[in-house]
Amino acid sequence: MKTASRLLLLFIGWVITQPVTSQSAVIKGKIPEGSGLIVQLIAESNPFTRHLEVLATDTCDAGGGFILSVDTNIVFQAGVDVWFQTDWFWITPGDTLKVQAIQPVQPGFTGNRGSAGFTLTDITKTSTSFKITKFDMEVASFLDSNFNDIFRKRDIRIARNFIHRQQKLINQSDDRFLADYMQYTLMGLAINTMVRTPTAVAEELFKRKPDYQHPAYLELISQLFKDYHLKTPGIYPEQLINAATEKEYTRFLHLLGSDTLLKNDLYRELAAIQIITDIVYAMPPEKRLASISLLDSLALHSRFAEHRVLASKVGNQLRELLPGTLAPPLLTGSQPFTDTLNSMPLLIVFTHTQCASCLEAADWLAAFKS
Repeated sequence: MKTASRLLLLFIGWVITQPVTSQSAVIKGKIPEGSGLIVQLIAESNPFTRHLEVLATDTCDAGGGFILSVDTNIVFQAGVDVWFQTDWFWITPGDTLKVQAIQPVQPGFTGNRGSAGFTLTDITKTSTSFKITKFDMEVASFLDSNFNDIFRKRDIRIARNFIHRQQKLINQSDDRFLADYMQYTLMGLAINTMVRTPTAVAEELFKRKPDYQHPAYLELISQLFKDYHLKTPGIYPEQLINAATEKEYTRFLHLLGSDTLLKNDLYRELAAIQIITDIVYAMPPEKRLASISLLDSLALHSRFAEHRVLASKVGNQLRELLPGTLAPPLLTGSQPFTDTLNSMPLLIVFTHTQCASCLEAADWLAAFKS
């Protein structure tokens, strides 16, 4: 009896200490020609699987799709390219997702629309199985309430182990842009799950500064300016303020507050919040409140609940931190904040919105130590 009890305790201890990794993975495949199929994706040897998401087909806008639980069927149109995303659940490198044809699609079935993001993942295909071989970071998946639930229900050591393992992935990543985002994501996980990481570990998360010259960042900002038809597009808002005419500047602010919302694009909204905040600090005091009002517009009308909270909190903080006599420091580029702004509690605001991708804004706006 004692031997059996000891073996049971050893087994429980082994389970608790097993490395657990969480990640978003995308699988690209093609549905066979025909009448269409209901397809079921099964994650093998993975008790933590929660949801599966279909990202995009040629009959569905990119970024839209269907969100279903893992034990339900997923409906695809016949003969189209499909991206599968395994999102909001636990997987480990080497997990296999099986794809099985279940039955023909019934005429008139449309499924339910959901929201999505994109991640590029290398996979290999063997017969009817897709084996995940490599992960890229998809920031929008990490800080979800599902993760917090899991952390609260499981041993705190597993949460801490997860954070340390993600830090190793960051150090191995070739993409510094995504790795920088991960720094803040990890800190958000630590704060929201009450994992008391040592100070040294916390500071390690903030060592790297974001790469503002990364092509993905520059393209995002440049495209944003281009979409607003500015004659003098620039990368940083102070260039816009210094060079644009009053008419251009007014149009820019108007479109940030309206067009961005109409596009219903999560990342464009985050870019808008970043640009608005940069503009607030770079512009003369008499124009600041007009720009802060755009944050109010996002707070009222954004289709993303997390962004409504984020824009509202940031707008309120900027009102408190920007009296008319405060000299406008520059927030843009890789320049560090002034000592006054180093005390800004923006990181806490971002990490407590329960919005994973809002951490992108923290990457741009949080106070870096020089």
